[in-house]
This record gives sequence, C-alpha cells and structure tokens, in this order.
Amino acid sequence: MSGNSRKGSRKSGPKQSRPIKNTAAKPEAQQVAPAEALQRAKDFENPLLSPGDLLALGRSIGNKAVQRLVVGRSKSQIRKHPDISNEAQNQRFPDVQSQSMIQRRPGADIQRHWLPNEEKVQFTPADRPASATSRLRTPDQINDVSPAFGYSTGDRYAHFEREELAGLNLWANPAAQGLLQRWKGKDAPAAPVKGGGNEAAAKFDGVKIPPISFNKGELPADGKTANQATIKNLPAGADIKWSINDPDFGSTIAANGMLTPGSDLAGKDKVYIVVKATDLKSGAFEVGKIILWDAKLLQAKKEYPKFVAQTHKKLGFLAGINGKFDVVYQPAAHIANVNVKVKFDFPDDPIPEPSIFNLFGLTIRKDVAEANARQRDHANKFLKTIKAQWSNRYSFQNVREPQSIWGKLNPVNVNVNVLEVESNPHFTVHIFQKKKGTASVLRPDVKLFQGDLVPAPAFNPGTAAGELTRVRRNTPSPILFENNKTSVPADDLNKLQFLNTYLSRINNPKFKLEIAGYSSKTGNSADNQTLSEIRASNVESALAGASQHDISSSGKGSAASGKGDEWRKVEIASSIPAGWQNMQDTTAHEFGHMIGLGDEYAATGAGPTATHYDLVKKAFGAAYADQVAKRGDTDYASIMEGGNDVRIQHYVTIWAGLVDATKAAALPDPKFGFDDWKFLE
Repeated sequence: MSGNSRKGSRKSGPKQSRPIKNTAAKPEAQQVAPAEALQRAKDFENPLLSPGDLLALGRSIGNKAVQRLVVGRSKSQIRKHPDISNEAQNQRFPDVQSQSMIQRRPGADIQRHWLPNEEKVQFTPADRPASATSRLRTPDQINDVSPAFGYSTGDRYAHFEREELAGLNLWANPAAQGLLQRWKGKDAPAAPVKGGGNEAAAKFDGVKIPPISFNKGELPADGKTANQATIKNLPAGADIKWSINDPDFGSTIAANGMLTPGSDLAGKDKVYIVVKATDLKSGAFEVGKIILWDAKLLQAKKEYPKFVAQTHKKLGFLAGINGKFDVVYQPAAHIANVNVKVKFDFPDDPIPEPSIFNLFGLTIRKDVAEANARQRDHANKFLKTIKAQWSNRYSFQNVREPQSIWGKLNPVNVNVNVLEVESNPHFTVHIFQKKKGTASVLRPDVKLFQGDLVPAPAFNPGTAAGELTRVRRNTPSPILFENNKTSVPADDLNKLQFLNTYLSRINNPKFKLEIAGYSSKTGNSADNQTLSEIRASNVESALAGASQHDISSSGKGSAASGKGDEWRKVEIASSIPAGWQNMQDTTAHEFGHMIGLGDEYAATGAGPTATHYDLVKKAFGAAYADQVAKRGDTDYASIMEGGNDVRIQHYVTIWAGLVDATKAAALPDPKFGFDDWKFLE
C-alpha cells in the first residue's frame, strides 16, 4: 500500500519483544506533613525547605500563602521577554542570571520553582536583591514577572509592584527569616513573637498547645501587681513549664503561671513581656505577650482624663496680709482665672437724691446722670488698669513625670479679672475724687484718692540709679582668662547665668550692656584681636536669655594693653538709656496688695523682707529673693516698690493659689504641690 498513511504499517525487520515490566514495589517518596513543613519554616529548624516541603505546604495552606512565606525571600523568577536581550534584562534585575529564568506561558500552571543558594546570590538583611527593589514601569519593558508561585501575566505588573511595596519579601517580614538562615548557613535575627494565640499553635507528636490568656493585658511595672497566665483545654497529660523570654525586665513567673512584673524598664515607657508555655513531654509550646507599662505612666494615663475633665477651684484664697481672691483653673482650656470681686464706692461724689429743695427731684435728673457717668468712668479706669497691668503677664507649667502625660497641661495661662458684684465682695473700693490722701489696702477696704487712677511720672527719681546698682552688683566684671584661652571660667560663668536670669525678668527699664574683650601683648596682634573678640562673644552668649535688653560685644585686641595677665579679660559696662523716666502706677500697686503682695520698699516699722519673700524664695531660690524682695534695698522700678513693672515674683501668690486649687482635687495621687507647678519662663 502506497501513501503516507501509517495505518497498518509495521516496521520491517525481526519482531522485537516488549521489555518485561518491573513489578517490584518502588520506594515511596517521603511524605512531608504540612504542619511539619510550616513549623520548620517558622521555627528556623533543619532540614532545609525541600520541594516536598513546598508541595506539602501548597496542599495545606494554598499557593498564595506559600508565596507570602517564600516568594520575595528568594531570587525572583522572571520570564524573559522576547524583545529584550539577556544583557538588558540583567541590567534591570542584576541578581537574576539568564540560566535561572523560567520559560512559561501566561496563565500556565507552575512547572518548577527555584530557591537561591549562597554560590549564586549573596543575601543580607541590609542588602535586598535588586529584583525586589526595582520598579516595573511598562509592560513592554518586562512582559511577565513570575516569582515562584507568583504572578504570570505581564498586564499584572502594577499589582505585583503594589504587593512588593506592601512588603512581601524577607526583609519586610522577619517572621520568615529562618529561610535566609538556612540558605546562607548563618544565623539570622530571631522572628518577632506574636502571642495570645495570634500565631499558629505549635504541634509536636500530635500535641497542640492552645493560646495563652491573661487576667490583664497590661500591667504597671511596679514589682508587685500579679497577673495570672492560663491555658484552657490543655491536652490530657500535658506537663506545662512556664518561662519568660529575654529580656524579662526583672519579671518572674511561678510554676502555676502567676506572673510578677519587674520594676525597671530601662527608661522606656512600655515594653512587651513574652511568656512561653512549654509541654515538657512533647516539646510543644505556645507564647503570649502582655504590655508592661512604666508604673507612673500607666497611672497618669488613667488619672489625666479625669483631672482634665474637671474645673478646679479655690474660692476665697487668702494670701499675705490683705490678699483675697478666687482661683478657677480649667485644665482643658489651659486657663487659670484669678477673680477678685469688688464693689465700688464713691464717698465724696454720691448720686444726688430728690428732696423738697429741688422740687421733688424734677431738677435733679441731670445731676444724677452726670454723677453716674463720673462714677462709671472712675470704675472703668480701675478695671482697665488692672487688666492691662496684671493679666496674662506670666504662665505656669506642670513638671510632674511622666511629661508625655502631664506635660499636656502646659502652658497654664493666667487671666486676672476684677468682677463687680453687689454683695459679698472680696473688697470694697472707695474712690475719692475730691480728696487727697495716701492709697491703702486693709481688707476688705481699698482707698484710692485724687490722682491715683493715673500713673505719675518720676514718682521716685532715684529709681534709675537704684536699678543700675542692682545690675552692677550682680555683674562679674572684669572676667579674667588664662593665656591663649577663650572659655569663660566656671565661677564667672555661674555669675553670668544668674545675671542672665535676673535681666530676663526685667521688662522696664531696658538696660544697655557693652561687653569688651581684651588680650595681653603676648603674641602677635592679629591673634590677640581674634582672642579678644571670641572672649567677648562667649560672654555675650551667656546672656542670650536677656534679649529684651540691648547687649553687644566687641574685641579690643592688645593695642591698648600691657603684658600682664590682667589684660586677658572681658569688661561689662551697663547703663540705662538717657531720657528714661520712671512711672508709678498707684492703682496697680494697690492691686498687688489685694492679691497678697507686700511692699518692697523700706518703711518705718516694717520687717526686713516683703511679706511674699518666702514664696519668692520657694519659687526662685534665696539668691534671687534676696535681690528683689528685701525691704530697704536700693530703689527700683518694681510695681511693689517705686515703679510700674509687674515682674515674675509678683505672681507668686497666684502660683500659691493654683497649687491650693489643685490640692483640693481627688486626683492625681499624690496630689499636685509646689514641686509640680513651676513658672514657665
């Protein structure tokens, strides 16, 4: 029969016998339990992941889950685009060798997988493969990106990039770093522990340890608050040993699972304690974790919301000899209101009343209106003066630890308010407009006389000289330096820091400080000029906090110097600008008495210190109190001496009132005191 048909055709030649089929039983391929493969992948145990591991895992948890465990932790498998050369493709993915590429059809089943070895790729946690960090731009550049168990079609490159950015690689998922350890034969960082049953329970010899639970999910690190760890539905015969993974921060756990926290968190606000329950018979284990908080932080977290939700008051706070006011502190608004309740009285300018002599009041209406206008004008001047001089001058801050919680109270701004009332005033303010006299406060009466509502110029002409005396006695000058040195000596630096603080608390007058640096004639003049400039600049830097004053520095070099050590110096000259005039505000001064301050000037029969001296000392220290609150010192422009400058020490009674208001609160424990409230400077 001719033709190409194969039907019926047989190859010529002797008949060939069919080989005899080997009926001997083949050795079965080692079956890998999926749970064992998964556990080895998680626990970083040998043997290495084998193809059998991957297939077993695929059957158990699905290829996509295997991808998340493996893919991105190995070298990417890339289908070679027909229009791109090996060389060009290797430039985009230099860690992928051409011989390692997989040829596959889009959408086809996976035919093989590949895991890297140390001969081909050097993996380190700090050096991710280039293929894992490259960005795929257009499908015509790379048609298909196919990591093992990965995506198969080029039109899904964008989705692959999004997944890549989400961290499907070894370096972004430390839980599988055991793979890297096995590939390199080196140690890898331990995987983070997910407790409380979040991580699959260990299985050994069929034993499964259920999740660990705790009575409390977080504890204070106080060394005493116990917490019970338990496991429900333990396998029959299980023999559990409790332990705590390092670091334990001083925590311990008893044989019955009772955990006692440590008390030293090494300066951290919170840490995680990992508790492990191990079955001594099978080796199966489970872990759980709790948060250990700094004890003060945990307490503050609970107390802060309750404290802020309340308004804290001290009504009728008595300060000094004659002071009385209300403190209303609103933490949520960061405001402390200081309310002084007053009733005005005008003894020598009363409102006219109708009588038989003025035709039963028919002709008095004009006089009444005019008197009411005068009284309102006097009262408004008082109110305006107090608001302008005393309100929002200084603020307070809470310094209790932890500042991450209590620092939220800051700042506490102060509103000083004079409230007019008809009954139960703190003070009755008597304003005499036709009578001269000496203003005074003797609770509950305040007396102001003709002219007291208007600040008076040059009330005390010796104030300027007195202010200069106080500044100069606190100024270290001259400051001597060692040969060829520019650092300010420690003792002089301490004095400069005090001067800086002193000046920073003065608003009026404005001082002028001229700082001049010098050097001896030893050495060349150019170097000496530089030395003198740096010395002066370093002294000026120490006074940076007094920026409201005119402070300047310059170097004089050695031109006018001798060779002696005394020329290695800095001198500070202070002055008050010509034309400065002191003003005395009597109304504002008397209001100082109304909030409990005493006079700071000398007076017959008065003690050596102002009545607020002790509070100034408590707030700012004895050295500062000695400079500002001793009576009989030189004249100066303080509102409680001979001027109109409300200085920081004049808020000490308000500070005491704030402390008293918060002491009355139920929280926090311990209650806030003077050590917790400080001036904000």
